[in-house]
Amino acid sequence: SMMQQSNSNADIFNSTDPETIYSLVQNVFSTTKCYDIMQNSSKATVFETTIPFQLAFFALVEHDTDTAPLWDPELRQFVGLMTLSDYIHALRVWRAQGLPTSDLTSKNIAEMMHSAGVLFRHAEFLAVDAEDSVHQMCLLLLRTENDYVPVVDADNGNLVSILGFLDVVALLHQAGQQYPNLFARSIRDANIGTFNNVITAPKSARLWEVLDVLEQKNLSGLPVVDEQNKVIGFYHRSEVSFIIKATDTDMVLQNLNNYRVEEALALREQLIQSGEIMSSFQGLAVCRQNDSLGQVLSAMVRARSCRVVVVNESQQCVGIISIRDIARYYISGQLGY
Repeated sequence: SMMQQSNSNADIFNSTDPETIYSLVQNVFSTTKCYDIMQNSSKATVFETTIPFQLAFFALVEHDTDTAPLWDPELRQFVGLMTLSDYIHALRVWRAQGLPTSDLTSKNIAEMMHSAGVLFRHAEFLAVDAEDSVHQMCLLLLRTENDYVPVVDADNGNLVSILGFLDVVALLHQAGQQYPNLFARSIRDANIGTFNNVITAPKSARLWEVLDVLEQKNLSGLPVVDEQNKVIGFYHRSEVSFIIKATDTDMVLQNLNNYRVEEALALREQLIQSGEIMSSFQGLAVCRQNDSLGQVLSAMVRARSCRVVVVNESQQCVGIISIRDIARYYISGQLGY
């Protein structure tokens, strides 16, 4: 009968057998559709590639979003996504090559996409269908190392949303709230994350140095540490505070040269307090090695961050866990113990 059916289901979800739990989480990935995790308000702001690049950047900040799809009006098709970090990357290229800032202010998105040395992180439009599973979406994100994936309507090809790993965090966190056993395992036991050669940024490092390291190592952010190696913050490649307060592009480049990372983090706090920037993503999340995966997911949700810094009892960084690591763990199909 129906009643017994639901009971046996609940029993499975309360299982403590690692194999069973692992396959249950795999099921969450494969049976949830992209459609199911789209936010109601997820209709994306679309930029035509003919609008000024710098204007587009400020529009992203204004909309409190990290990314927007790019539409080429001549080709009449989507040609990629623009993110906050694409603009920051361009600033770095301009700084390194000593190019005139008037270029930065005048060029449109299409011209920037084709500028020498400027790399957009999503220079192709790789989409999934709304009916595709979260498993398929994660496969695409892991394979391409992209941060976001556009979602299109399978019937008419219309863009309906843009999803990223934070949406996966929310999905898993919700499943874990409902069935705590799913993520009761400690990160130490699950062996998820990076615990060797974790790169940190001293708080006195200059912004351009930190951004150079992020680029070289293909990282999206770094824990920031003080003289005792204690973690005091997290610097993300899409951090915009050093740009927002500048009066012109020359000043932005000066800030990039001169700001220390601790100054940028302090300014960010100040801008959040004053309401000049939203605090909606990429705060510092920390955990300990004996914490459960559930605690890690909760920390990610609280900080709206895709990364958690693992600290020891002295608050020193011993590792980093990203939602990418967690997704890879379940999608690889290897339980890893």
